[in-house]
Amino acid sequence: MIRVVSILALIALTGCGRPNDLRQMRGELDRDESRHLAYAIAFDRGYLVRAVAGTGSNGDCMGERTWVVLADSYETISPGKLVVYRLGSTEIFHQVIRGGPDGWTVQGMANSRPDPVTVTRDNYVGTYVARVDSER
Repeated sequence: MIRVVSILALIALTGCGRPNDLRQMRGELDRDESRHLAYAIAFDRGYLVRAVAGTGSNGDCMGERTWVVLADSYETISPGKLVVYRLGSTEIFHQVIRGGPDGWTVQGMANSRPDPVTVTRDNYVGTYVARVDSER
């Protein structure tokens, strides 16, 4: 019962503030519980959910036990925001560093160089809203 109340409290908290606030939710959730929580948050607002592959391009910021909630809001992209874009069959989660006539330049937070591909409306998946980490 306490776990259910805690999860519901986390869901309620994610509704506060602007959608693009950088929020973290940490807890004693396992992988399935954290996935269910991420989908509950996303369902409330019509957002997307993606699992993050811990490649190291974002340093310790995101790991293999992280689910991210994404808004489909290409029009609101600006430098500093975190986005997911598609490169072939791979989805990449990186930070926007600048815009240009051909799209948005992005870079992994731990990378020394920008990605060779820009984010455009065609390869854009979503903009970061929240994350849910699992501890196990």
